[in-house]
Amino acid sequence: MVKQKKSNKKDVVRHPFLCLSCRAKNKRRYLQYLEDYGIDILIDDVQSSTVIVIENKIKSELNGRHSTDSILNQLDKYYDYTEKKYASYKNKVYLLLVPKYSRITKDSLVSEKQKKFDIIHYDDLYNILKENNIEDKYYDDFVNAVKFHSSDSDNHFEEIMKRKMQKLINESK
Repeated sequence: MVKQKKSNKKDVVRHPFLCLSCRAKNKRRYLQYLEDYGIDILIDDVQSSTVIVIENKIKSELNGRHSTDSILNQLDKYYDYTEKKYASYKNKVYLLLVPKYSRITKDSLVSEKQKKFDIIHYDDLYNILKENNIEDKYYDDFVNAVKFHSSDSDNHFEEIMKRKMQKLINESK
């Protein structure tokens, strides 16, 4: 099932070619599809003839490592799907959102299709979000979630231990 969301917010992510969300003052609209053809986020800006594909990789590697595998790499599939479905669009942007500690690098992208994906790190996204303040009741929660993945190492267990220690301290008071 494809979920659609229309939005009209300030820029929250900058990319060399495009901003991922619309400027409120321009009153431009776009459609955001979550999990369209398995793509984590697909942004369809009909007005500017732009499509943005965002694949989010936090704890996982790319599926089907090489395009020569019998099963195409997921990025190859997403690229093919987007190029076919949005063939008439002038601008196509492919982004791979990963934490710094991820083993996914530009060098690990082997096919020409995979190399079309620009790698954006969570810490870059976090710094941009800190610079902007959007009036939305969920904005701070979103920024904190991005911050969680913006460290140089996987801090999942550290966070769990912090919470447990804080709980023990609070219970002992």
